[in-house]
Amino acid sequence: MRVEQPRGEAIYYVKANGTKFLDRMRVRTPTFANLPGMIETLKGCQLADVPILILTIDPCISCTER
Repeated sequence: MRVEQPRGEAIYYVKANGTKFLDRMRVRTPTFANLPGMIETLKGCQLADVPILILTIDPCISCTER
């Protein structure tokens, strides 16, 4: 399922096997999807610009650690 959230698109993937247990579950949060773009943005920038550039993607670090 794809869900639009304030920080971007979240993806929830669940695969069942017919029992009460799941075969696979995956959650991709918007912050995790935005990290590669943020890394490219930070290349070659000034150290003083790093906090502002990180805040442009409005990161939720606790969502990324799942």
